[in-house]
Amino acid sequence: MIKCINAAHINGIVSTAPRFYGLYNNQKTYEMFVDVKRLSDTVDHIPVEILDSTFDISKIKEGDVIDVFGKVISFYKHKGANERHLIVRIIAETINIKPAGAIPYYTNDIRLSGFILNKSQIRKTTMGKAIQDFIFLGIDENYKLQRIHIPCIAWGKTAYQINAHQINKLFTISARFQSRKYVKRWTDGTEEEKETYELSVMNINP
Repeated sequence: MIKCINAAHINGIVSTAPRFYGLYNNQKTYEMFVDVKRLSDTVDHIPVEILDSTFDISKIKEGDVIDVFGKVISFYKHKGANERHLIVRIIAETINIKPAGAIPYYTNDIRLSGFILNKSQIRKTTMGKAIQDFIFLGIDENYKLQRIHIPCIAWGKTAYQINAHQINKLFTISARFQSRKYVKRWTDGTEEEKETYELSVMNINP
């Protein structure tokens, strides 16, 4: 039996300073965004949630270079009677603010154990590269199911590995937390730009 894990580490630049988000077990929570650049220079805009007891949020300023260590979480936020939106983010456990003038090294490292909840048919890009979309159900260290439903995408060899993997078989993924913009078209014909979040899976440990 593999050791279960839910660990996140990002290093980047604070693009939105912490702001009040809501209450969790009667404790205030705050939301900030950290920009992490990929090797391609694409920037992932990563949401981070901070519990009031975790860190003095007054010390975090826009433009700070920061390390965040924590876990990936997800939950559904309801909008109206018939609409709900999946929220995916990192909840901070430790935050380190780098000294003024520090250069970010842009770490984006996620490791998470769980099961494939469902997966689509494998598809290919116009250049013939395989893509596999799937929903991952994370679990905690005691093998209890958590409410962590996370959209994931895998490419190339990893896509084929995910496609061949059994739905109910426990394994661990190594991934990058990434953001992606898209245009939502409403029934009245209007359009709205939105941002969604997913894990881009690099490797699996079966």
